[in-house]
Parts: sequence; C-alpha cells; structure tokens
Amino acid sequence: GNNKTMAESEVGNFLKEFLWLRKNIFSFNPDAVISVDIHANLLTMLNKFFWGKDHPVILTTHINLEKTLAEKSTPLLKKLITKIAGYFYNKADVNVCVSNGVASSLKKTLKLKKNPIVIYNGVPPVKNRKAKNNQKILLSVARFDEQKDHESLINAFSLVQKKMPDYRLWLAGEGPKKFSLQRLVKRLGLKDKVKFLGWINAFFMSKADVFILSSKREGLPYALLEAMAAGFPVISTDTPFGPSEILENGRYGLLVSPGNVKALAKAILDILGDRRKANFYARKSRERSRFFSEERMLSSYKQIIL
Repeated sequence: GNNKTMAESEVGNFLKEFLWLRKNIFSFNPDAVISVDIHANLLTMLNKFFWGKDHPVILTTHINLEKTLAEKSTPLLKKLITKIAGYFYNKADVNVCVSNGVASSLKKTLKLKKNPIVIYNGVPPVKNRKAKNNQKILLSVARFDEQKDHESLINAFSLVQKKMPDYRLWLAGEGPKKFSLQRLVKRLGLKDKVKFLGWINAFFMSKADVFILSSKREGLPYALLEAMAAGFPVISTDTPFGPSEILENGRYGLLVSPGNVKALAKAILDILGDRRKANFYARKSRERSRFFSEERMLSSYKQIIL
C-alpha cells in the first residue's frame, strides 16, 4: 500500500510540475529554455514534445548520471529511465555538460548521437581571504547525504586527531544524514572537535586552514571551485568526474581515492604539517580558479543561445 501511494504522489507531483512549466513557458514565451539535470530536462522536453513551441531547448547535466542511476534505482528502472532520457536528450537542440568526464559518460549512457558541449561552471571573483596564521580548522561544505561521504572524512579526522589534537573540523551543510553523522562524531569521542555549522557561506567568514571534499561522485563540484577562488589549499577525493579535471590530476591540489580513510588522513596531515606546502597549494588554488571564471561560462552560454 505505502509504495503505491508514494508512486502515485510522485506521478502527481511530476504532472503538477509539468503543467506549471507549461503555463510559464506560454506566459513568458522565452527565446530559449535552459534546464538543469534529469528531472527538469525531462519535464522541459516533454513540454516541447506535446506543445511543440519552437524555442530551442538547452539541456544541462551537472551530475554523474550513470553512477547516480546505478546507486539510486533498480536495474530495471535504470534501463527504463536511460531509454526515455536517451530518446528526449537526442531531441534537444544542445546538450551541455559541466565537465569532460560528465560529457563522455552521458554520451555513452544515453547513446547520444552528437557530442555534448562542455561548459565549466564559473565562480565570481572573490576577495582574497586574509590568511590568518594557523587557526587549526578544517572545512568541508556539502549536503549531508550518501554521495558526499562525510563518514570517511569524520573517520579520517579522528586519525588526524591522534597526531594533531588541536585541530577542529567544521562541516557546513544540511541534509538527511545529519543525525547519523552526529551520532558517528559522538561515538568517536569528537563531539567537542566537530562543529555542524548549517548552511552558511562558510568561506568568507571562515578562518579555516584547508578545504576538504570527500564525495563518492561529482559532476564539477562548485564548492571546490569556490574554495579555490577564496584561496584555500584543497584536498579532494578523485571521484569520477570533476575534481581531477579541476585539479589537473593533482597539480593544483591533493587528490585521494574515494572512501580511503587512511589516504585522506595522510593528505590532511601532509598539508597541516608543512606550512610551505599549504601556502604553495593556496597560491595554486587561486591561480587555477581564474580559469573557471563566471565571465567565461556566461560568454560560452551566450554563444550557444545567440
């Protein structure tokens, strides 16, 4: 019974969103429609299919769709969604992906006839943060859900504590896993060392020494780009896709394999234990973030739309 009502409400919501979008497309009569990720992309294409308005449609993909479907749906559902999405994505005027990895995976997963265009997310320029000497804070900014794998980060931090007990870990974010993460922190005896900040713009108020991304999968992690623009040395898991493209395989920040607690702890100790290395990667972050400028992103979209 319960599953049925859930499925019914999902379908009901989809229909409501579909009609809401239709109403807005008719009232605004846009020159082009840009939509983001699979849910909105399918709604947008269904609208075009049924009402054939002649505006161009640009579908953008920010996630690792193949892995997301593999981890969040049954094999049968995955097959069905892939088939439907493949049909509609092939009918879009343009497919845009936020990284090369996402683009090649999307093309393969949905059997796209044309290569998607890659447009990196851009970050606005940031005032350089004042590098306070050694505030002894590690920072992570991410939703609390399974994809972001805070468990590995918290476990790595507990290893760091054994060598560097003065450090604290700040977790900015909200999400379904918050309570289980708080329980893990308590179980590891880190309650006084780990702070849950909620959704704040942590970068600009932060006195952190290093920024850490511990995800299992990504498209092009925006928080990582923002942290680099703010001049943090960064440590990231080498997820498919995104981080290795941003960090050029480790040239602009440290990469460790996803879920590897020991490797993550070692990378953290490595940066914290060597001021020169930390300063070097802080400079590298800023240098690299200029490539991911908002201006470049907007002018790329302008070229497609015009």
